[in-house]
Amino acid sequence: MPHFEPKNPDYRAIAAATFDRQQAMQTLGISISRLEAGEVDLSMSYSPAWTQQNGFVHAGIITACHLVATS
Repeated sequence: MPHFEPKNPDYRAIAAATFDRQQAMQTLGISISRLEAGEVDLSMSYSPAWTQQNGFVHAGIITACHLVATS
């Protein structure tokens, strides 16, 4: 796969600033753990507050994290 070259050399600062303005991510405790050109890894600590009846993190929380990473 060819190496992705971002159009804006300041993509890291712009992506981080955009992410930091998302109140939902702050509420859920989601943070950027890796940010590369065309790629981002988000992380979130486990909290019982975000689980279903079986103790697994609710799919809505996972989806919120995924949607941010792919937008």
